[in-house]
Amino acid sequence: AGVRPGLAMRQLSRVIRGRHTRSSRRWYARAMHARRTPSHDAIRSLLQAAYTQALAPVTERLLASAGIAQGQRILEVGSGTGDTAILAAERVGTTGYVLATDASVEAMQALTERAAVLPSSHRISAEVVAAEHLQLEPDSFDAALARNCFMYFRDLPRACRNVYEALR
Repeated sequence: AGVRPGLAMRQLSRVIRGRHTRSSRRWYARAMHARRTPSHDAIRSLLQAAYTQALAPVTERLLASAGIAQGQRILEVGSGTGDTAILAAERVGTTGYVLATDASVEAMQALTERAAVLPSSHRISAEVVAAEHLQLEPDSFDAALARNCFMYFRDLPRACRNVYEALR
């Protein structure tokens, strides 16, 4: 069954406004992970744009609270398609670096595609790995970001420990 644009926007608006139901959350998850066809790609793009716009104030506050600045090394866990990672890459500039991680191969592929059109000065890389399985050098990152992902971690204490150990 195809995804209809009008229904997509109604369901997404319910999720964004917090008036979602279990079925609207399931519907949104199915729409975002549907098989890749031109019509599904168009719907996915619409949903992603609306989601990014709805979370823009939260994302800006997250970046400001983390104190992201020029030259820093940033780790993002649960990056998804990389909205936060791309904004962090803009803030760290040419001397900084962002490592975006996510357990989803599709999400990391989408981030890689998005990062390919960024200016070459944006140093960002994507790695398919769950936060619970991160193996990073200790004291190698200045800050860590995680937006809307903790509910997906299978072993939250281990994921937090892995991130904590990677921070300076």
